[in-house]
Amino acid sequence: MAGNRFRVGNRTQQDAGESKEAGSPVEPGRADTKALAVLCMTFFLVALDNTIINVALPTLERSLGSSTTALQWITDVYTTAFAGLIIVGGHLADRLGRREVLQSGLVAFVLGSLVALGAHSSNVVITGRLVMGIGAALAVPASLSMPIDVFPAPRQRHTAIAGWTASAGLGVALGPLVGGALLTRFR
Repeated sequence: MAGNRFRVGNRTQQDAGESKEAGSPVEPGRADTKALAVLCMTFFLVALDNTIINVALPTLERSLGSSTTALQWITDVYTTAFAGLIIVGGHLADRLGRREVLQSGLVAFVLGSLVALGAHSSNVVITGRLVMGIGAALAVPASLSMPIDVFPAPRQRHTAIAGWTASAGLGVALGPLVGGALLTRFR
């Protein structure tokens, strides 16, 4: 696939990260910054959802009458689907297009969230979290590979990937806090 061209913002560049004019680095523009914000937000939400559920388990047990087994499935089905399908998500992003797979993953993630939000039984929550895990497995590999195209200069690319990684750390740390705040607000 050498020589394959990608459209990034308002410029075209080679796979190798070269700008259209040979040897001239491309400065990140407004579109690049917005793209990075979307990619970071994607990984932030995926990581946030990994830990946000933990503080809701006692509430789910009371409101849905969930058994210990159901609570275990509610917690684990998301990470199991995510971990089990992440390589498939990366392969699909390479084959079908990063943007398309990222968007499909985000749509699945949101739909799974809506299913879990409106659930009246443990099984429906489990199904929603399963769909969310599948969406995350599609979105995360695509969101990691896109900064390579958006930021052709090595220093910019390294900074972008560091920000992308930090967004996940922030999501993991804020998950229980956001979960607690939501439970306090909407009980």
